Amino acid sequence: MIISRVFAGYPFRFMSAYVACLGVAVFFVLAIIYATFSYDYFTSVHNTVTQELEEFNLTYQRGGVVGAEEFVASRLNRGDFNRFFYLIVDSNNQKVAGNLNHWPDINQYSDGWLGFELNVLGWDGESVNADFVARSINLDNGHKLLTARHYDDVISSAKLVSGALIRSMVATIILGTIGGAIVAGLSVRRIDNINKSVQQIMAGDLSQRIAADNHQGDFQELSFNLNRMLDRIQSLMASMRQVSDNVA
Repeated sequence: MIISRVFAGYPFRFMSAYVACLGVAVFFVLAIIYATFSYDYFTSVHNTVTQELEEFNLTYQRGGVVGAEEFVASRLNRGDFNRFFYLIVDSNNQKVAGNLNHWPDINQYSDGWLGFELNVLGWDGESVNADFVARSINLDNGHKLLTARHYDDVISSAKLVSGALIRSMVATIILGTIGGAIVAGLSVRRIDNINKSVQQIMAGDLSQRIAADNHQGDFQELSFNLNRMLDRIQSLMASMRQVSDNVA
């Protein structure tokens, strides 16, 4: 009975509307955070790929195949977990240098960006298919340079952030709903106490007063105002009885 009154009461409906508006606001805030994170992360990926390609090309121009191989070896030894892959091929697409075995089947995107899928070794040593984003340069001698980066870490990071944001929004809605139910329950209990006192007064006991809430707030002010009204009514009733007695 009390539960149905809590959910049907105005306080709970008000809190439900508030939580709904809060959920929408949180959704937009989290969406902005996710969009900002994604933009910054993808921008960082693109910048690093472009930078690696420029350095790879510059090293090859200065040091030839030996310089390119040393460049790749230095990148593999610096702890990048093989996120970057490098390849130089001749005009016949035969490998000249790099840590890719062959020129991959590439999908061409806008602004010179490339994408492909490649079978690489995972963390557990097993072969897995990984997505790559890449850029390439065509040299005057017919050679082509390619710098590629794992795209899976980008997708995983985006999924991790989106999952955390969604869980935050769900937690906000759940906690807000629970808080609304608690507030509504307290309000129903206070209203019940006022109604019981009013029913006793309506039954003829004008000496009955509404118990004032110990906490400052609207309910306490309402109780004080009702009690003052009852004091006034009781005083007027006493005056009327006195007048009646005097007439009698």
